[in-house]
Amino acid sequence: MDDFITLEGEPVTSDERFFRLRTASFTPDHAGHTELERALIKEFRWFTAAELAEWHEPVFPVNILDLLQAEVS
Repeated sequence: MDDFITLEGEPVTSDERFFRLRTASFTPDHAGHTELERALIKEFRWFTAAELAEWHEPVFPVNILDLLQAEVS
């Protein structure tokens, strides 16, 4: 859990969980996003592990490559 204040001054308690799934296809849907989330999220895209390792912007969670390499039990 992480508590922070957004740029708009809104207090947030973040409880993020990440899941690893394999699928033949997926179409992102932002229907449940708030107006602010829609304004901030500019695009959806897929990354290879190599692209993530070299990406010029911060990627969260910061240990995503370690998580992807971890054995799934």
